[in-house]
Amino acid sequence: MNRRMFLGGLTFWRLSAPFVGEAQQTARIYRVGCLLSFPRTRELPLEAFEQGLRDAGYRPGLNLTIELRSPLSWVDPRRDELLAGLAAEMAGRRFDVIVAAWNPAIAAVRRTMANTPVVMVGAIDPVGNGFVSSTSRPGSNITGLMWDIGFTKQLDVLR
Repeated sequence: MNRRMFLGGLTFWRLSAPFVGEAQQTARIYRVGCLLSFPRTRELPLEAFEQGLRDAGYRPGLNLTIELRSPLSWVDPRRDELLAGLAAEMAGRRFDVIVAAWNPAIAAVRRTMANTPVVMVGAIDPVGNGFVSSTSRPGSNITGLMWDIGFTKQLDVLR
């Protein structure tokens, strides 16, 4: 090996080193918060939710964290206060998206969250409860699935 080849190889390696270091960036970790209106049980069917996220390319533990919050009892007289406190705690944690299940949790999140996207699950009459302005165009940071779409809408779907 002669001196020219050695110096040429050394120069090439030195010039390409910054580009190699830039290619190894860390992946962003997305944070999903889930606020439930009911107590968390062992039978909670989160496997389908996590499987849908895996199908979209998100992997819990690698590029995704999911944090659940829920009241401790089904019939707690202070459930609305507790949900408001949990929603306020979640607002301070800066999640990328909040999933709120059932109307009490959706109402608590709506009062607390201003800019965080919210996905409602199992909402009953979201327009009547003031969660969204209409079902076709929600008009806010809240979107999601309804439990009851009403009799006239069911007839339209059947037609």
